[in-house]
Amino acid sequence: MSATKGATRLTLEEIEAQISEIALNGEGPDKFRALALLRKEKPVSALGVVPEPATDEEKIEVLSHLHQASGPLGVRLAWQGLSRGIRRALTDR
Repeated sequence: MSATKGATRLTLEEIEAQISEIALNGEGPDKFRALALLRKEKPVSALGVVPEPATDEEKIEVLSHLHQASGPLGVRLAWQGLSRGIRRALTDR
């Protein structure tokens, strides 16, 4: 599949639309590949983004979901990373 001279490139939106079309209407291995691509498109870290006008209760609810999904080791590693960042911030002043 070599590009022809003067061919235009697809935008990211066009590529995403084509992958979505294959995921909806494709068959066999192509459909599963398209579905896998769409699933990988939205990283898990995006789930942890709290909308700006969130109350403390909403923030705590999101954190509790993240803790449950991460498990005990993930939570411990996250807190260790957080404490390292706080120590650096305090010593850099």
